[in-house]
Amino acid sequence: MSDNEVSPPDERAPAVRRAELMSRSLAETARRLKMSKRSRRAFGTGSIRMRRHARLFRMVFLVSFGLLVVAPTVVAGVYFGFIATPQYVAEAKFAVRTGELPKIDGVGALTGIPLAKIAQDTQVVTSYMESRALVEALEERLGLRNLYGADDIDWFSRLNREKPIEKVVDYWVSKTHFNIQLQSGIVDFTVRAFSPEDAKRIADAVIELSEALVNDMNGRMMRATVADAEREFERSAERLSRARIEFQKVRNTEGTLDAGQQGKALADLITALQGERLRLQQEYETQRKYVSASAPQMRTLTARLNAMADQIAELEARLTTQRASTTAPNDKVLSESLTKFAQQDLERRIAERHYATAAAALEVARITSERQLVYLATFVRPSVPQDSRYPRPILFTALALGGGFVVWAAFCGAISLVRNHMA
Repeated sequence: MSDNEVSPPDERAPAVRRAELMSRSLAETARRLKMSKRSRRAFGTGSIRMRRHARLFRMVFLVSFGLLVVAPTVVAGVYFGFIATPQYVAEAKFAVRTGELPKIDGVGALTGIPLAKIAQDTQVVTSYMESRALVEALEERLGLRNLYGADDIDWFSRLNREKPIEKVVDYWVSKTHFNIQLQSGIVDFTVRAFSPEDAKRIADAVIELSEALVNDMNGRMMRATVADAEREFERSAERLSRARIEFQKVRNTEGTLDAGQQGKALADLITALQGERLRLQQEYETQRKYVSASAPQMRTLTARLNAMADQIAELEARLTTQRASTTAPNDKVLSESLTKFAQQDLERRIAERHYATAAAALEVARITSERQLVYLATFVRPSVPQDSRYPRPILFTALALGGGFVVWAAFCGAISLVRNHMA
């Protein structure tokens, strides 16, 4: 074959195709190598960054554990175990009672709760135990600021003696506690102090002042009751005196002691005269059959009958408002006197009953005032405590540990959320 001859197309095609395929393969391989280098660089940089963040969060967890758990627990253990001043508790139990027999109402019968009056008096006493009045009385009697503000008491538990009375009251409330049993009305009162003797002295003073409060309430109530009864008695006495004076005036004006008795006497006299007149009338009719009307005895009977009729008419005129012709104008009519007497007698009787009722009420009030209607029944007196109840080092340290761990766990949860968000 000569040089001018051309090779057939089917002989060159496979070589060209192989060359194209090889070039494509080399280009793909180069591209993958380039991408793999970028990925390695990115992976190396990210892992370093994550290692740095992990170290930082680990340090935060350790520091927060020390600040939130270890430090408070150590401080609490040292304070409650070696620094805090022991506190002693004095206890007293009492109940507010009444001298009268209790009357169970509907609510008390269903629930067993005592009377509202006793419950109210109990609330008054317990409220007084937390009041400024009691604190001022204790300060005057015992020197409360000096007892709770002594120099040998630790700084955190000590009362600042320079604080105003309102702060002293708040401090006093923090040192006292009472519990009321609803069904029985028993009050359990406790007070804390920094020595056994002070605890008993303060508890005794509180009970004495509460008893004085109850006695004062009872005395004021009784004095008010007696004063009201005395005023009512004086008003009833004045009313009775006026009624009796008016009744005496009516007697003097009407000229009779008792119009009722006088009216009864006049009525009896009229009845007797009418009977006598009937007898004479029968005698006159009988003799008229046998004797002439002009006979002396007949004229005598007629005169007697006429006189008796006039007398009966006059007596009847004194009983009623109809006056007879022989009645004097100034003569009193008994019916008018009876009306006046009835009005004044009714007023007098009412005044007498009112007076008797007021006198009885005054006597009852005076007898009742000599009794103790409300009193403080203390059946557990305060005694000197032998062991301190506060503070409790193990319990309070454990509470500090538990509380710090809860706070630290919440803090760690928040930090973990932040780390996950950054990743």
